[in-house]
Amino acid sequence: DVWHVTWMQPHGGEFVHLIGRQIGDRIVQESIGSDPGRRQRWSFTEITPKSFLWLGESSMDGGVTWTLEQEMRGVRMKE
Repeated sequence: DVWHVTWMQPHGGEFVHLIGRQIGDRIVQESIGSDPGRRQRWSFTEITPKSFLWLGESSMDGGVTWTLEQEMRGVRMKE
């Protein structure tokens, strides 16, 4: 019931390993990086056949509170 996701940024050499799962109507991917005090969460919400909202958040208290760092809207282009 989970997805194992690896995201990498070739230019900066950054790798993020995430565990993804569906929570309600959202797809949530969470990661604990090399700093155990910092967690990352990537969420896909407002999902429709034509669009979605992606949220990139971080937590410095083990996931009790989250700070929004990035927000992107994706839309499907005409084929």
